[in-house]
Amino acid sequence: MQTRGKKWFLEPLAVKLFLVVSLVVLGVLIPAGYLVTSQYYQFALSLKRNETYLQDHVIAIALQHQMLEDRRDLIREMVRGFSSNPKAKRLLIVDHEGRVRLSNDPTFEDRVFARDSPACQVCHAIPSRQRATSALIELEGGAVLRSVYPLRNQPACHRCHDPSRTVNGVMITDTDVTDVRTRLAAQIKGMATLLGVIALVLLAGVTLVVRVLVLRRLERIEATTRAIADGDFSRRVEIEGTDAVARLGSEFNAMADSVTDLLSQLRRQRTQLENVMSSVDDGLLVIDRTFTVVALNKSLAERIGDARENLLYQRCHEIWGAHCDCTRGESDSQCPARACFASGQIHKSLRTRYTRDGALREEEVFASPIAGADGEVDQVVEVWRDITERKSREARMAEFQRLVSLGMLASGVSHEINTPLGTMLVHLDDIRSQAQEDTGAGGLESVRGKLEIIRNELLRCHDITRQFLQLSRGASMQRELLEIPALVRATLPLVAHRAKKAGVTMRIVEGDTAPFAMANAGAVQQVLLNILLNAVQASRPGGEIRLRWPSHSGPTIWIEDDGIGMPPEVREKVFEPFFSRQPSGTGLGLFVSLNLARQWGGDIRVTSEPERGSTFEVAFPPIEEPCLTIAS
Repeated sequence: MQTRGKKWFLEPLAVKLFLVVSLVVLGVLIPAGYLVTSQYYQFALSLKRNETYLQDHVIAIALQHQMLEDRRDLIREMVRGFSSNPKAKRLLIVDHEGRVRLSNDPTFEDRVFARDSPACQVCHAIPSRQRATSALIELEGGAVLRSVYPLRNQPACHRCHDPSRTVNGVMITDTDVTDVRTRLAAQIKGMATLLGVIALVLLAGVTLVVRVLVLRRLERIEATTRAIADGDFSRRVEIEGTDAVARLGSEFNAMADSVTDLLSQLRRQRTQLENVMSSVDDGLLVIDRTFTVVALNKSLAERIGDARENLLYQRCHEIWGAHCDCTRGESDSQCPARACFASGQIHKSLRTRYTRDGALREEEVFASPIAGADGEVDQVVEVWRDITERKSREARMAEFQRLVSLGMLASGVSHEINTPLGTMLVHLDDIRSQAQEDTGAGGLESVRGKLEIIRNELLRCHDITRQFLQLSRGASMQRELLEIPALVRATLPLVAHRAKKAGVTMRIVEGDTAPFAMANAGAVQQVLLNILLNAVQASRPGGEIRLRWPSHSGPTIWIEDDGIGMPPEVREKVFEPFFSRQPSGTGLGLFVSLNLARQWGGDIRVTSEPERGSTFEVAFPPIEEPCLTIAS
């Protein structure tokens, strides 16, 4: 309701109330006036009928008296004298045939009225018992009250009239009722004036009451509403009385108190939420379905290098520039937010971006959906976690674990090399002795056999050295097509000395087929090496370690032992960094192995029970996937 700058009587509510009250007042007064006027008119006509009847009765008596005396000249004189009365317009004496015998109007003398004429049907259309003695008739000269007075056939009349008839004729008089209508018109005019004055007084009174008791108080509520909308939350409506408007003001004040409390709570919650978001080191970003930023925390704004207020309500591509691909089609986009909007599930993505000073940063982005009331995803929360330092630490831990593993294998490698070197030394001594004795053709054949043995032992040393060097160099994570059985057989010699020293046997369970996998050979060997070393440490003397690649589970390598096993609480922590049950262990072997497996797109799963051994399953991605290059 806008009353500012308007006159109160032009207020739409005041106009509506005025019109409604006017209709009510007029709706009551007009029918009442009509009823009073109608009753007055009927009463005036009734008086006129009575007056006319008395007049006709007197005239009829006088006429009958003159007729009995057969004074026809006096009768005609009396009929003509009827015209002297200005209100008496016409007098007719009509016989049984409808013929006018006497009349004060010469135009009606000897006229015959047909019974079916309109003038006669006013009475004859009604049964005789229901007929009135008079009727109001509209004629050309105006309305008249026509009275019909029967002239009875008395015994004194029988000498001239047929005794069988009860009526000798009728006397018809037309009396002017203009005066009645004139008085009625004056009455109506006066009543209309009175009703108009009463209506104006009522309307003025009602309008004033509405203005004072309703509109003015509603304007206070409106002013309070506008003040609250402008930010004055302490403003309240002044309460006057206990009527409906006062109750409305009380309810409004109660509502304003509730709204003020809710706004205060929202401000506190918003402040708390902003403080929580600002205290998180990870970057937080909230975007809607148009990829517009509706919220972000201080940490992310600092990473971007701009004020938080400047980044709000911008599009993603306006913030990230060339590093954002949310504007592309779904088939080309790697945007986790777009995928989250499409599926309603949490999505993860690894992003690489350059800061404003040119530094390369790696970010891990998690996109989580926020569903609306209809169940559809309205917004997405992105958590940007800088993993540059973490990946660097993981790389350093992997290198450390690799060096530890190489140190553990050094004694085994030296033993493996010393054995063929001792064999070669013995055979070389034999060859030298034979060369000095010069035993002939048989001796040469023996020398050739010994040289072949020396050659094989040299190749064996070469293979052992090559495998050791491959692990020590830490080859880059380039995926290639690998034959799993060949890779397993090439890895076992590196652990053979440790297993022999612990009294543990390693055995390959041959499968029906030789499966292939897409991975990096050096990474797979390091994973196998770490798991095998753990299996050797967990096995008892006389135990056995089995390696197999079941064809029903896809490209996998299963490493089973019958050692001490692991309880559930240990099994849950086995892949955590720096967790080890061996006093001399680093707790990094399985942690590094799991990270390496996930880099080539695979995984490591473990099942174990105390005193019943453990089974490690090294999984590879399906061979149908295209070859990919993944940066280390």
